[in-house]
Amino acid sequence: MTGRVYKPYEYVGAPDADKVVVVMGSGSQAVETAEQFLNANGHKVGVLKVRRGREAGKELPAGKGCCMRALLPAATRLACSR
Repeated sequence: MTGRVYKPYEYVGAPDADKVVVVMGSGSQAVETAEQFLNANGHKVGVLKVRRGREAGKELPAGKGCCMRALLPAATRLACSR
């Protein structure tokens, strides 16, 4: 309706992040704000936003939208929130 395209997974942050936070839901904007602050202060941080449930009842085809494809190989630590 709005013309926005929501991917099931969206990565924001440093392209060479060594720490990635995986977040789902309303906390994602606060985590993204923290990521911007940390990256501006010399850290290498990324955020993987999980947006499952936008198309209720519809299964994603195998291999499409996989969250692991959205993560960068440089990441050495993950932090997940639910």
